[in-house]
Amino acid sequence: MSGEGQGGAAAAMADSAPIEVGQRVVVMGKRKGVVRFYGNTEYGPGTWVGVELDKPTGFHDGLVQGFRYFTCKPNHGVYVQRQGVQLVQSWGAAASQIQSLLRGRKDRAEADCVANVLLICC
Repeated sequence: MSGEGQGGAAAAMADSAPIEVGQRVVVMGKRKGVVRFYGNTEYGPGTWVGVELDKPTGFHDGLVQGFRYFTCKPNHGVYVQRQGVQLVQSWGAAASQIQSLLRGRKDRAEADCVANVLLICC
């Protein structure tokens, strides 16, 4: 990819860029993998993205309801709608994006905890 290994805007994730098989992605903001399928399926309306995950945190091997859309190791496959996938220009950007999302969740959880304590105490 042209942005591989570069910093700044070239390394940022793209949410609305076209999807192509072979592209590196982050699924639902936390799991990294490679696009292995993009298109319509028999199991649900709309366009789906089939991703082979780097780690065995998926649900299948590309076979869903008797249809094989791609092949990967067991428990490395997942299908998501387009909005659940972010393209990655570099893995450094992916790591940074995941860390940012996790920090945001932690910050929100801490803020919620403080708000709950204030509600309980006051």
